[in-house]
Amino acid sequence: RTVFGDLKFEGANEVDEWDPNAGEHIPLRQACAGPLEVAVGMGHWQKVYVAVVGPPLNRRWVMGMWTDQRDYQHKGQPMREISLTKIQSIQGDPSRNHVFVVNCYDEQRVRHSLTFRRIDRAGDVWVEILHVLVSKARDAQKQEKDLRQTRRREDSHDFDAGWDSRGMDGHHGMSKSSASSMSHGSNV
Repeated sequence: RTVFGDLKFEGANEVDEWDPNAGEHIPLRQACAGPLEVAVGMGHWQKVYVAVVGPPLNRRWVMGMWTDQRDYQHKGQPMREISLTKIQSIQGDPSRNHVFVVNCYDEQRVRHSLTFRRIDRAGDVWVEILHVLVSKARDAQKQEKDLRQTRRREDSHDFDAGWDSRGMDGHHGMSKSSASSMSHGSNV
């Protein structure tokens, strides 16, 4: 049993059936799932089920909106997905404590503001949990980028070391410049 703000939920220590390696993200993801209403214009609200999903179910960490919880649990396609790394800000509405706004960018870098109204818990709980998850998603993205750069540097270093020690044409001890001049027919 875990408590986050005024939110309590059961099963935080159970294994997530979608991602057995999720570790610390399980309680946060469970806390950031539930029914909300999203503003669809001119004072109209649509009931949705919102949850955060990530690997291996989804390639990237996203906040998804489904028509209802059953659709989400049956791994249905969300009505809308917002990449957590594309969320610019999450703000509670000071004049309405049950409303919060998510400002984000889509894949074409167009800015959107989504207004949500809470149903089952305080809006500030949603805001706090989303802030934490967005921060963790950005950290994970940065770690992945750093790992790719490290691998590229190592691969580049391994290639350079192999070239200098035996040469690409099998002549041992030949440097890149010597091999290059020989392949172009020039004398050194």
